[in-house]
Amino acid sequence: MKNRDQAWTRWMKAGKHGLTTVQMEVLELLRKIAHSPATESEFHVHVQNLKASTHWKESTLLQKWFDWKWLKNAKRWMWCFRSSRLNTRVTTIQMG
Repeated sequence: MKNRDQAWTRWMKAGKHGLTTVQMEVLELLRKIAHSPATESEFHVHVQNLKASTHWKESTLLQKWFDWKWLKNAKRWMWCFRSSRLNTRVTTIQMG
């Protein structure tokens, strides 16, 4: 999702968060979480990989931001959760 990636990039580019020099590495970890297509267990493996990273351990701001803003709402943006959501196409016909 383009909007999600833009939000992540903007947050990390802000110098006050201290991640500008490692932005691409952290984004890669976040994208692996987001793109876990198969199962919820795969999602949890990628979350654990992020939490095991040096970037995570050294940044309480990253920990708070990701846990509060993204992880608690994972069912809204994760591929493995979104695939189970019902998607219905609505077609309208304009009668003249």
